[in-house]
Amino acid sequence: MFSLTAFVVNSSQNLIAPWLSEVAVDFGFDEHQRDVYLGGYVPAAFYCMGAPAAIVVSTQLHRHRSRAGPLGSGFTHAARHHT
Repeated sequence: MFSLTAFVVNSSQNLIAPWLSEVAVDFGFDEHQRDVYLGGYVPAAFYCMGAPAAIVVSTQLHRHRSRAGPLGSGFTHAARHHT
């Protein structure tokens, strides 16, 4: 569950990273605007959306861990019961 959450939160940032210069040209940004907007504001916005989502998912996972079984609690369940 943690890996899936991390993938979802970070996947969109990794898709745009190699194309930042082309995106800046499409929006008509100069180099400074590209660095500020696409290198600063966009990642900050994704963090502001992703951090609360990660907190909610981790809280729900922790709350339902004992009932969820090995699929819901991942390696923690396996480590706790097979050591």
